[in-house]
Amino acid sequence: CLQHVYPATEATDALCRAVQSQDAGLCRHAAWALARMCPAPVNAGKALLGVKHRSTDVRVAVVAGLGNLARSSREAADRLLEACHDTEPEVRRAAAWWLGRVLPDSDQATNAVVALLTDENAGVRAEAAEAIGECHRDRPSSVVDLLIQLLADPDEIVRDRAQRSIHIIGPDDRQLEAIVGVLHD
Repeated sequence: CLQHVYPATEATDALCRAVQSQDAGLCRHAAWALARMCPAPVNAGKALLGVKHRSTDVRVAVVAGLGNLARSSREAADRLLEACHDTEPEVRRAAAWWLGRVLPDSDQATNAVVALLTDENAGVRAEAAEAIGECHRDRPSSVVDLLIQLLADPDEIVRDRAQRSIHIIGPDDRQLEAIVGVLHD
């Protein structure tokens, strides 16, 4: 934890100023540093919520920082939900990862991650499938039905992640028959 290395107020104040920089590299590194602080410093939320950057790398780092705050900040959770609609697949992937892990009991987060199962980008679909399996063990069978559809995905990684998530969640008998059908096709 970075807070155990540097005095929290000096370090976080400096990082919160740096995350507002127009220099993409500085902003990205500051956002990642804030994301790695545990617990998240109070002033990090305001700083991260204020970042509006064109750089994809910066937006991914900001999503990570907001993910660290999402359990305790409605605004951070809302920004993670917004990131599911970002134009860049890397940002959507990061949003799926964080939503699945920090808000597994939120219906809104689950719906956003489930929607990403049909994303145009295979990496986003794979991350969403994994997030569903790792963090949504008690979800309705409709989620497993969506994962079963991914077993026919053209991308091998998506199929693998869907398979692992189905195994973790546990399909019912009807779904087992559907799985066998998809695997035979």
